[in-house]
Amino acid sequence: MTGIAIVLGTAAPVVAAALEAPDAAGMAALRGRASAAPMMRVVGPSGAQVINRAILDSSGVRSADWDFVGRRAVFVGENAPPRPVQPPIAWSRISEVQVGRTRALRGAVIGTLIASFLGVTLIMANPAKDESGLWVLGVPGTAIALGSLVGGAIGASHGTWRTVYPVPAGTTP
Repeated sequence: MTGIAIVLGTAAPVVAAALEAPDAAGMAALRGRASAAPMMRVVGPSGAQVINRAILDSSGVRSADWDFVGRRAVFVGENAPPRPVQPPIAWSRISEVQVGRTRALRGAVIGTLIASFLGVTLIMANPAKDESGLWVLGVPGTAIALGSLVGGAIGASHGTWRTVYPVPAGTTP
């Protein structure tokens, strides 16, 4: 029974911190602050959700990608049910709105540079016996491709986020 009280006690402040829908002036200011960043993160009691191409209105926050109705498969029967439309995240379920971007490009560049250095070092340390050039071209090419993929994946998992709603204390809207 104590475990239930602890769980309910920790969940209550999160639910109490849910936001009210901003008024027209607040919505315009929020759209202005959010328009510069490509991604938005909505934090609420159910966790954080990253939204690309966010649309803000009085009903909540949704993505422009959610409106895409397009074809679900190459062949679709005429009696196929329509794709369900995801509702917006209601303001009552939002405790914080953040904008930001990932560091995928920066990670890919750093991974490419490090892998290039390692590939050239490997070639210098182990000269090939044959003169086909496959060793000289294959090792750095493979290292660069893998380095950029791994670096991009690592960079995509890191990002910078700043809170835009509610406006943090000490900042101007």
